[in-house]
Amino acid sequence: ANISVSDTFNEFHEYEVRWTPDKIEWLIDGEVGRTQKKSDSWNETSKNFDYPQTPARVQLSLWPGGLASNAKGTVDWAGGEIDWDAADIKNYGYYFATFSNVDIECYNAKSPPGTNKNKSYYYKDIKATSDTVVDSDKEHILASLQGTGTDMDKGKKKATKSSKTAKDSSSKSSETSASESDSEETDAATIPGGTNGSSGDDHGDDT
Repeated sequence: ANISVSDTFNEFHEYEVRWTPDKIEWLIDGEVGRTQKKSDSWNETSKNFDYPQTPARVQLSLWPGGLASNAKGTVDWAGGEIDWDAADIKNYGYYFATFSNVDIECYNAKSPPGTNKNKSYYYKDIKATSDTVVDSDKEHILASLQGTGTDMDKGKKKATKSSKTAKDSSSKSSETSASESDSEETDAATIPGGTNGSSGDDHGDDT
């Protein structure tokens, strides 16, 4: 469906993508504009459903679907060719969009995938389809930029112990520090900030 909305310059509108294991719905201000059923996506060649599986990610961008050089179907889908004489182009030199907020909620299913009862999801089969997703209690936070799904603690910073001993009336003291680190991997950047191999800044001492 082609859904028309009121003033998009002065009013915010709600755009929603609603995913379930059986269908995806695209909505604007609560009105369904398109529905894609999983049952309609069967690929006889690969013997699989060409249907978005979980996990997934959301990307926000402005894509010029209405470029005159695009295929007619793409231009029609975008609502026609881009108007290069529009107010945005004349006043600012480019098109832009402003978002007031973005909310993402996991699909709340009664059975996996998507029950939201545990810590994480993982695939139990190389097929990586929705029926191979496991609701799991496995940890899922990487300790550093070197971490992977099979070695999440790689590059983890080790704790540093220190001790102070007061001496005589002048309050002189000596301090010794012993690092528990025994690997060069601890020099790698830890999330957030930095790149793999650099010192980075984890803001651990910030107040």
